[in-house]
Amino acid sequence: MKHLIIAIFSSLILSTNLLKAQFICDSIEYHNDTSVILKQAYFQLNFNTFLRNNEYFNELYDGITFIGTNVNPYLSYNPSKKITLSAGWYCRLFNGREKFYINQLFYRLIYRISPTFRMIFGNIYGYDFHSLPEPLYSTDYFYFTKPENGLQFLLNTQRISNDLWLNWEKFILPGDHFKEEFIIGNASRIYLTNKYNPSRVSIPLNFIAKHKGGQVETSTFPLQTYFNWSAGTDYSYTIHNNTFGICAQYIQFNDVSDYKILQYTDGYGLYSNLYVQLKHWEIISGYWFGEYYFSPIGEPLYQSLSKKYVNYQEPQKNLIIFKLRYKYFETNRIPLYVQFESYWDYQRNYFDFSYSFIFKISERFALMKSITFE
Repeated sequence: MKHLIIAIFSSLILSTNLLKAQFICDSIEYHNDTSVILKQAYFQLNFNTFLRNNEYFNELYDGITFIGTNVNPYLSYNPSKKITLSAGWYCRLFNGREKFYINQLFYRLIYRISPTFRMIFGNIYGYDFHSLPEPLYSTDYFYFTKPENGLQFLLNTQRISNDLWLNWEKFILPGDHFKEEFIIGNASRIYLTNKYNPSRVSIPLNFIAKHKGGQVETSTFPLQTYFNWSAGTDYSYTIHNNTFGICAQYIQFNDVSDYKILQYTDGYGLYSNLYVQLKHWEIISGYWFGEYYFSPIGEPLYQSLSKKYVNYQEPQKNLIIFKLRYKYFETNRIPLYVQFESYWDYQRNYFDFSYSFIFKISERFALMKSITFE
């Protein structure tokens, strides 16, 4: 209880982000897909360049600079009002390397089961689209990993927003010498008031399970399953298109593997933040207290186990977080982001920060006129 009081109090005195302590996801591609209901073919181009420089000076995680480009062109066709088929290419190139870091086929099937419920198969809407808190899902995960691929169910009503997905990271066949790997996740938000009201109260509920296993491979490495979940409350108020809010969450870690290989089998964290969303600015301030906390894909700075040194641990973590983002829209489909993020561990006197420049383009071109069904 003492730590929960400290977490809430620290957020209140820091300043007045996003509801889940991540910057807001401007998913233009997703909003385009929700509006497609007639038979048509089109070409979509998603392009973004990025520079992210992590200046980290702790014993948990090395700083790294990411600079490069993502290119994702694809063709789509709607054979019916409910179905969209897409196929194309996805590549990621880091500046200073001759070969693509990612170079693969892109494909997606969208089935609109109802106006509020849809299924996505293939390349799902991933990364920051899930809007998970940083202790569950690290921003750097976007730069290291391939686009999420598997199955996704999206529900969006006046009272509930829900994102349930399966990201199959590594597939195995009989005789393979490695484990299959996949992630199951769910991001829910239950609105106690109408989500479109100026004054909103909601309950964020999230979980992620990371699994390495299988039965047909020959690897002798033990099966691993790590489970993280969070629950909290969120209040926000919008006036003149500006949003102010406060959010507090409890976050849990459990190792449910049959054979434990980590130093900790369970842990938890308390996270609260205040946020402001303006036309061009987003401001986040927060406080994190963690004890024996671990997440396989969460931000390492929140965790108790080091990714740099096998035997190094920080059983208790206290962080003060501050984030600032400026977003400028050349057009509605061409935003430029300038970001600053900082993490202060006052217990160990670490001050880690990062800054980013991100330029995005998402354009859609019709290849044939829409045809109304008979």
